[in-house]
Amino acid sequence: MGETAVAATQVALPTPPSRTVPAAKTAKSRRKIPWGYLGAAGGLAVMVLVLVVVVLGFAIGVTKKTPTAAPTAAVTEITDLHGVRMALIPAGDFEMGS
Repeated sequence: MGETAVAATQVALPTPPSRTVPAAKTAKSRRKIPWGYLGAAGGLAVMVLVLVVVVLGFAIGVTKKTPTAAPTAAVTEITDLHGVRMALIPAGDFEMGS
């Protein structure tokens, strides 16, 4: 069998249009907004505000005196509006039942 020679042909591809920016658009370029930095700054501002509120709240709470009740005689039994008598059980361990 005979060999056939394949001739290499060159095909000219179209060149893409150049990406030149008109002079009118370059003078009016917009800057990108750095959302990452703005978010970090906002988060930091919120944390500082919370810290200030907590510190001031603690400082006001420490200096504020709360009124205390005067000591009264120990009550061991009370009666409600319906006449039911109830006994005071001191703190500690106890068993329920009779």
